[in-house]
Amino acid sequence: MESIALEAARRGLAGVLDRTQLENTPVAVTRRGRAAVVLMPPKRYTEAAAALGEEVEPEDGPDTVDGLRAELAAILRRVQFEGAQVRLHRHGAPAAVVVPAAWFERAQPATA
Repeated sequence: MESIALEAARRGLAGVLDRTQLENTPVAVTRRGRAAVVLMPPKRYTEAAAALGEEVEPEDGPDTVDGLRAELAAILRRVQFEGAQVRLHRHGAPAAVVVPAAWFERAQPATA
């Protein structure tokens, strides 16, 4: 899993989504040096949610990188502090699902 600071994620958001979507690589976004949320590839998210027995669909976030960039901090706060799960899109297709870091850690043994 890669790790990237919030400001770097905001500046390089398109590249982060490409890595998550195309390379099937989870990316942790950090705040104050600690993982706050994890961007998971959609297929890996679906597998992890099934392994955990969760049937809740993530909510859809903005469908453009510009819209996402504008709302990124608010989305990350909701995910980190409220436990929301948000699907992000790039080029009209799901690119990542943002999950709380604790959810990601709990899902790892379930999918191993």
